[in-house]
Order: sequence, then structure tokens, then C-alpha cells
Amino acid sequence: MLTESETSLVARCAEARWMSLCLPSQRVEARRLRDLANAYEAARLRVGHLLSEGDCGGARAHALSGGYFRMARETQDLCSTVDTAD
Repeated sequence: MLTESETSLVARCAEARWMSLCLPSQRVEARRLRDLANAYEAARLRVGHLLSEGDCGGARAHALSGGYFRMARETQDLCSTVDTAD
């Protein structure tokens, strides 16, 4: 979800101490990006769990509720493929 430069910023500045070379604005942005990445990962794990239980509708709804439209589309495509194969 994060670009390479964003990942680097998070690694350098999200947990930076006061003596680090990160500006205050970089620290704030790094923490925001870290929180976004953590939320995405939590949603991805929940969608995967719902899919493993066969709850395609719930998985898609969970992805949509978080605003993860690509994840919802991939879930829908996966469920359509599984339904067609049966």
C-alpha cells in the first residue's frame, strides 16, 4: 500500500526520538502513514478470515466499509471465480 519512499519515511521517522534527523512534520506524516498501513493490514486480515469462512458478502462489505475499493473488487472477483468453478 505504501510506496518505497513512504516506507522509508515510516522506518526513519515514525518512532524517531528527539535527537533524530527527522523534522516534526516528517514525524507526523510518518505516523499517519504507519497508521494507514496498519489499518489496511488489519482489514486485509479480516477480509481473508471472512473469505476462509466462505462469507464473500461479508468480506466485500468489510473492505468497502474501510474504503478499500481495490480490495473489495478483488474479493468480488475471487468470489465470482469460486462460484463459477462450483
